[in-house]
Amino acid sequence: MRSLPLPLAALVAAAFSPLALADDWPQWLGPQRDGVYRESGVATDFSKSPPKELWRVPVGGGYAGPAVAGGRVFVPDFVLNDAGAFPENQFSNPDLPGRERVLCLDAATGETVWEYAPQVTYRIQYPAGPRVTPTVELEGDGPAGRVYFLGGMGDLVCLDAATGKKAWGYNVTEKYGAQQPIWGFASHPLVDGENLYVIAGPADGPLLCVNKATGELKWKACTAEDECGYAPPVMYERAGKKMLLAWTAESVNAVDPATGKVHWSVPAAVSFNMSIAHPIPATVDGAHYLYCMSHDPTAVVMLKLADDPTAKPEVLWRGDQRTGMNGVMNTPVFDASAGEEGLLFSPDRNGVFVAADPLTGEQVAEDRQFFGSATTWGTIFTTPLGDTGAVLFAVETGELQSGSLSDEGAEVNGSAKVLEPTQIAGNRRVLWVHPAYAMKSAFWRNDKELVRVDLAE
Repeated sequence: MRSLPLPLAALVAAAFSPLALADDWPQWLGPQRDGVYRESGVATDFSKSPPKELWRVPVGGGYAGPAVAGGRVFVPDFVLNDAGAFPENQFSNPDLPGRERVLCLDAATGETVWEYAPQVTYRIQYPAGPRVTPTVELEGDGPAGRVYFLGGMGDLVCLDAATGKKAWGYNVTEKYGAQQPIWGFASHPLVDGENLYVIAGPADGPLLCVNKATGELKWKACTAEDECGYAPPVMYERAGKKMLLAWTAESVNAVDPATGKVHWSVPAAVSFNMSIAHPIPATVDGAHYLYCMSHDPTAVVMLKLADDPTAKPEVLWRGDQRTGMNGVMNTPVFDASAGEEGLLFSPDRNGVFVAADPLTGEQVAEDRQFFGSATTWGTIFTTPLGDTGAVLFAVETGELQSGSLSDEGAEVNGSAKVLEPTQIAGNRRVLWVHPAYAMKSAFWRNDKELVRVDLAE
């Protein structure tokens, strides 16, 4: 196995590096929003250094992973008012009144520091709870700062990180006329400079830019025929130019973060409006690419960027059943050291862990070890451990596994059962939540508990 480089470090702007401690995980996919865990001293082989539970505390329902910053854990959940069970049929959407909370916990003990708990009525499918990881921006080491959060029904809020008091907030469906997505708003807010960006707007401007201090709208951009989509925006910087990448339900777009000008747009409509994973940068032989993965094979697309990244890219290939990877919740990983020119890795929509050639989309390896047989929407969150060549696999069964990537797929060298899968998907229980990795630990939640396990080697 060759060493795994930092897949996105040179390509994605470190939006929070001045704001987060080195071992924090202050937003979706970590400090650089690229899904790489760079803290040193973390175990790479669980068979030799198994994870050890440090604490476990009760929480409510939700698909939202936690954020960790300044010695605190920020996790959203949803608690029904009548304390009853959620519907077994995840495709029904009855009115479910409850409290959509943001909890702040002491990372050392799990004790609650504060909670923000407004009343919200859910009217969405898969209604267990919120989808969005809070975005935490601290002043120095904290606890002062801000927490930005988008709820399942479209409540966009800014909270005081020290106290949980609301600084500003509103509902995007009421304020901007955004259409309620059938599976709830799910775009993780991105903070850069004085702005907050989120895909939660109306058909004539699903990408919103607001003043992070006041919530006031600065501009909206892009288009979407009805629902806005589910993907988070990501900042991309190359050749001295900075641009927002936004995959709406209709297209992949590069947008000027200051003005909202759309530099280019490539059609990439997804069935059921399920644009979920943000575009993944990849570099092969000095050329730059963006990979967009969807559950819909025909919506999968690889773009080759021009020397000027603001110029419209070439569509290198589009997906089908045997081209690219058609995953659902999974975030793909590009390993520049695998294969001849690097490989893309992710589970597909049947839970098969696939390696694909980035230049052709050809699937070069299929690995069925995680689920054994075809598992619809089988989910594994793959997290590279810096440049060590090791990765962590957070499997929907509640197992956290250590291993590496190779030309043949995934190589697992150790596994630990961390949580029980409590969420319902079809005829099985799942854990569709991305962990936070910080403080040489994994912070992971299901619909009942949040646990911290020690990953120190």
